[in-house]
Amino acid sequence: MSDNASGTSLDRVIDVLEAIVHDGHGTSLGDLSGRTGLTKPTAHRILHGLAQRGYAIRVGDGLYGPGPAVFTLASLALATLDHATQAAPAMALLQEASGETVHFALLQGQSAVYVAKLESLHPYHLASAIGNRLALHSTSIGKAILAFLPDGKRGDVLATLDLEPKTRRTISSRDRLAAELGLVRSTGYAIDDEENEDKVRCVGAAVFDHSGRVIGGLSVSAPAFHLTRIDAEALGPTVVAAGLVVSTRLGAAREALPPPYALADPGALLRPGGRYLGTRDGD
Repeated sequence: MSDNASGTSLDRVIDVLEAIVHDGHGTSLGDLSGRTGLTKPTAHRILHGLAQRGYAIRVGDGLYGPGPAVFTLASLALATLDHATQAAPAMALLQEASGETVHFALLQGQSAVYVAKLESLHPYHLASAIGNRLALHSTSIGKAILAFLPDGKRGDVLATLDLEPKTRRTISSRDRLAAELGLVRSTGYAIDDEENEDKVRCVGAAVFDHSGRVIGGLSVSAPAFHLTRIDAEALGPTVVAAGLVVSTRLGAAREALPPPYALADPGALLRPGGRYLGTRDGD
């Protein structure tokens, strides 16, 4: 088999490196050649170069795996990762699509914390601020996070979470909250229906890291008179698409995410959709 003539030298090196990283049990030269479309001499030459730089290592008889330099580089990338910077492009698209306030928060213990905010494009502004803590049971971001925690951990959190009523609409029953989280897992998005603050409605989605673990969420928030429940439902898939985009920028593999995210359409961020987006008279 001849090498793919359309691939650059860099393409071939990356193909080899990805192949040996993705196979955690070691890759033979023959398998590597088959997966990458490279001849065995070319694959071997690239392996030799990677080994010299510490990016490949022999892990068994005729088997190759990632070398220590791969782990060092990955650790450095994770240590210097700025979540808010990675979320910024999707947040800007979500702000443009909805016209409303967009938040990004990260899970910290049994609450979440705003780490980024884009103001509404309308004259009104919400009182939220970067650094504010969010209750998990009464906010759209919080409910999206809870919904996508691993089953065992979610049960532990729900058993000890303080379900303090924030408004008359706050869900303060553990059974009711658990039932709502089941709905969130099926759609991907959660709605805060004036549950955390009177006259404010939000729709949020989860954000996942490189390991597929839920670490936070995005939301669109607006005065309830401007974002009806029907509006929020229509906007939900777009917020899920934003959650997918941020998650993949953080290294999550799309196919490893829960179905609402794995099947989401990122193009929803680039075009109006539903009754709410871009269709109000006078907006």
